[in-house]
Amino acid sequence: QAVTNIIGRNPEIIPDTFIAEEFVRVLCRRLGPKDRVLVPCAEETRDVIIDGLMSAKIPNERFSIYRTQRVYPDTEVVKILREARHGEFIWTFFSPSAVNAVVELSIKENFSISELGQIVTVGPITSRAVRDAGLEVSFEAHEHSEEGVLNILLEFSK
Repeated sequence: QAVTNIIGRNPEIIPDTFIAEEFVRVLCRRLGPKDRVLVPCAEETRDVIIDGLMSAKIPNERFSIYRTQRVYPDTEVVKILREARHGEFIWTFFSPSAVNAVVELSIKENFSISELGQIVTVGPITSRAVRDAGLEVSFEAHEHSEEGVLNILLEFSK
């Protein structure tokens, strides 16, 4: 719906699983060497789509249009994290960059992510970042979207 609201038309390709690997697989089945794909992305991004298009010999142009910039939370948030009780929170992660930023913050501010609560992720790529950081994923959304994470959180509230 967001795409329709912004550009005035429905998306023509919607993968079954909302991860780049699935998107590029579906895209490459629909396109050929006469097509040209523009890939706007963040400065820090995985090259899954570009690599997949190149492997399929589909011309493409990748260009960075935004950057993921870390910001430091205010002192009240840091205080809450330092003083939190064991298991008090449910962490929700929607991207590997969010995982990495929280891990850096936890090291700098001396709090334990895993001790503060369970970890919910939006999908397999974010889950991999959690595991790569030495943490355990409690739940991964079946539908890799905000709604999928929300469904997990609603289960917690029951």
